[in-house]
Amino acid sequence: MEQEMQEIRAELKKIAEVGQENNAILRGIRSRERWALAYGIIRWVIFAALAISAYYYLQPYLEQLSVVYQKVTGTKMDFLKMFRGF
Repeated sequence: MEQEMQEIRAELKKIAEVGQENNAILRGIRSRERWALAYGIIRWVIFAALAISAYYYLQPYLEQLSVVYQKVTGTKMDFLKMFRGF
């Protein structure tokens, strides 16, 4: 009977050790998940900030390009109207 109790205690001790080891592994996984989430958020914030900054930097050039395009298409339409008149 005493030997059975010692075997049960030994098994319980092994189970407790495995449980503690699993707990440590799970804490590490959870920590890595948090860091990965934080890194992902920071990466998207930087990407958005760069995109917005690039837009504000390029906005005057894009507006000039738009004006030129509108003039060219307007000229093209005037040119086509002129030939349709003949």
